[in-house]
Formats: sequence, structure tokens, C-alpha cells
Amino acid sequence: AAILLYEQSSNNTIAFNSCTHSGDGLFLWAGQSTMDTGEGGCNDNYIFGNNFSHAPTNGVEVTFSRNRIQGNMILECTYGIWGGYSYESVISGNYIANCKTGIAIEHGQENTIRQNLLENDSTGIRLWARAEQPKDWGYAQKRDVRCRDNTIDRNSFTGVRFPLKLASTLNTAV
Repeated sequence: AAILLYEQSSNNTIAFNSCTHSGDGLFLWAGQSTMDTGEGGCNDNYIFGNNFSHAPTNGVEVTFSRNRIQGNMILECTYGIWGGYSYESVISGNYIANCKTGIAIEHGQENTIRQNLLENDSTGIRLWARAEQPKDWGYAQKRDVRCRDNTIDRNSFTGVRFPLKLASTLNTAV
């Protein structure tokens, strides 16, 4: 990863960086203590105005946390933004193009995906949940991990084969 945040790294501003051609442009993981207890996370980080293009995996990976991802350019990645188990996050005003999936959130709650420009991605926005969680995850035992209460608002899809893929998702407003 070009930028790595983990183990309770909160309240940071990551702005105006060029992080291209790396495994993940930005990798954010809440840490083992969050995985064990379900508490904490890498929360309230502001990820703004960066170029996270040409990552073979994820332009931005933010997991098990609450963050704001705004105004970034993410081109030619497998996943533009991967937000597994993200909650109360805002993803807005990003330009995401030529990715396999523009924005993917597995088991996300109360996220807002607003006014992003998605071009020539195979899938624009994908929200879903698995049927079961690993039995040894404290996080899944102590928190609600259903995919629920997300908002998808005024995004623009140009040349996107599947603009939306929603599965096992509750109360998602489009």
C-alpha cells in the first residue's frame, strides 16, 4: 500500500497525494483489537483530493470503520473503493473509472454514496452481505453486521455495464 492506516488511526486528513501503481493506493484497517472486541476502528479520517489510480487491487480500502472519502480520482483498479464493514461513512464527489467495480461495500451500515462520477466500470456500486460470519470473529459477534440503511444518491453512471448490484441489503434508499 502507498498509504497505510491501521490500529485505531483516527481523525487524520489524507489530502492531495499521488499514490498510483501500488497494491492498494490507501489501505485502512481498524486493527486486531477492533476485530476481537468490536470496538474502536480507524474513524473520522478525511480522505480528500488524492489520486489512487492503477492499483491492481483497491484504489482505497477502508474497513471496519467510519470515514469520509471525497473528491478523489481512482482509475483502472479492480475495486475503486472497497469498504467492507464500513459504517456511517460518506463517499462523495469521487471520479472512479475503468475499474472492475467502482464502489463495493460488504456488510455496510448507514453509509452515504453521493454524487460520484463512475465511468466505464463493469459494476458501478455493489452492496451485499454474506449469509454467515466467521464464528471466531469478535467483531461479528458483538456488532450488527447486516448490510442495511445505506443511501445511494445522485451518482452519475456513464458506460457502466451494471450501475447497481444490491443483494441481501435492507432499507437501502436509491
